[in-house]
Amino acid sequence: MSPSLGVGFSAAADGREVKVDQDCVLAGSHSSKAVVISLDPKATVANTVTAPANINDDNVIAVYNGINVGLDFPLSASQSVFVSCNGAGMVVLRFTLPAVV
Repeated sequence: MSPSLGVGFSAAADGREVKVDQDCVLAGSHSSKAVVISLDPKATVANTVTAPANINDDNVIAVYNGINVGLDFPLSASQSVFVSCNGAGMVVLRFTLPAVV
C-alpha cells in the first residue's frame, strides 16, 4: 500500500509544511477545497488562485479545486512541500516509495 498523509485544516490556511523523511514521489492529492501545493510557503491559495500575478512561478506543484489530481513529482529526503487550502477540510497527499531491490 502506498503511503498517504492527511493534512487537516480547521479554516483557510496558508503554507502548512509537510517534510518527507525519505526519497519518494508525490503521486497525487485529493480535496474538496481549493488547494495549492508548492515548494514555497509564500505560494498560497490567496495569491495563486484568487488573484495571480502576471509572473511565472517555478515553485508551484499543483493548483486544483475539489478534485483528485494525479502527480509525478519526485521529492528528496528532508525536502518540504507546502499545502494551502481555502477552507476547513482535509487535503490528502499520496506518495510512492522507490522499489526495494
